[in-house]
Amino acid sequence: FACNRAPVFARGGVDILVKAGVGCISFGCECSEPELLRNTASALLAEEGTIAERTGEIMKEGCSHAAAHQEAVREILGKDAAETIRTPNNILGVEYLKRMEFWRNRGIDIEDIPVPRKGAGYFGIENLGERGFAGASEIRRLLAEGKSVSAYVPGIIEAENREKIDKEM
Repeated sequence: FACNRAPVFARGGVDILVKAGVGCISFGCECSEPELLRNTASALLAEEGTIAERTGEIMKEGCSHAAAHQEAVREILGKDAAETIRTPNNILGVEYLKRMEFWRNRGIDIEDIPVPRKGAGYFGIENLGERGFAGASEIRRLLAEGKSVSAYVPGIIEAENREKIDKEM
């Protein structure tokens, strides 16, 4: 499940934590309003069949699954829900919430704590004075290009990753 798409990844992660007896799961998201994330997850669950059917119809028109799903969500749940699931951490967060709801419906008391991401988005960089925020993909790209990431990570992290990259080349 760890190398799979978001629903499978989330199912595996949440199931492991539930079976380990965890009562609270926290995760990062781009959404600054956790209730919007929760509402989107609930709406997606409630309309799962309708969204899947519409996604299939749109795919027959030549769209990828991701684009078709996004359009089906927009048509059925509206613009806010579609916008909520446009970013990587929100997509995964919604899947975590859906799986936690699965367990709640089976009598497992599990709390969710979405943590809004600060600074740059998943793929970006935001410089704030001496220190900035960079998304994981951006940090990996900078390292692969031989550029410094010292403004975004502790020095030891950069040194360890630089060694790994040098060995691979």
